[in-house]
Amino acid sequence: MSWLRALEIGLDITNVAVNLSNASRLNELQRLGQSAELRMTLARELRNQVFGFRQASDAALEMESVSVFRTAAAMKLLQQRLRETQITPDDFDEFADKEYVHTVTKHISDNTSRLYYQCSVEERDDIDEVVTAITHLPDYEYFLTHYEDFQRYGEVKRIVDEFSGRNESGAGFGVGSVRFFLVVTLLVFGGMSNSGVVWVFVIAAIIGANILISRWQNAGAFKDAKTLYDALLLRINVNRMGALERQLRTIENAQQRRQEAQWKIKSVFGQDTPIMIR
Repeated sequence: MSWLRALEIGLDITNVAVNLSNASRLNELQRLGQSAELRMTLARELRNQVFGFRQASDAALEMESVSVFRTAAAMKLLQQRLRETQITPDDFDEFADKEYVHTVTKHISDNTSRLYYQCSVEERDDIDEVVTAITHLPDYEYFLTHYEDFQRYGEVKRIVDEFSGRNESGAGFGVGSVRFFLVVTLLVFGGMSNSGVVWVFVIAAIIGANILISRWQNAGAFKDAKTLYDALLLRINVNRMGALERQLRTIENAQQRRQEAQWKIKSVFGQDTPIMIR
């Protein structure tokens, strides 16, 4: 199934994000005129990714005689993902690289247009829908996979935000100073009296004040929440999850959209098409 490589690229949003990041970094390095070695490394990575698009397009075009419709869908998907990377000839210093990226981009664009307009209006609608399904399916999968972690992140973030100011190093020093001053004051007050009742009051006041300060500071809960907060930040992309939650709202809606996207992909590329999300 030579359309499979195009489908893999379409579903691999990680590579699109990496390419976009590398292209941005390369442009910035070129603008600053810095680190020729790093520019070469990034340029080589982008060139390899463009080569992957060329290989996928060639594999898809080999199946044109079998199905113009599926080949057009595969090419349309490659065109969409290549545009999303924002890789252009201007990202490269070497003329050969510029020429190669231009050639691949034109090759994919020309063949996409040629095949797309060979299809009927109904088939073109199906192609547009399957490209949309493929490009959004990784988001649905990501949202469903990380939904519980994102909910926990929201819970611990509220605790961290509420108590962080009370547990910073400066705040901790201030709280310690207050405790010290309070204890010394009460002990001096108790030492000025020989009454056992006064000493009972002093001890009770010291214990009570420490309990109140500890509850106000909530150091234990803050420490546990901060540990979990830091761990969750390593597991999930908070900005991406926030945007997806605003779009999808509920886990049930995400599940339904995922099912519809999978159905659409299989209806175009075949029921035996493996759907792999990275």
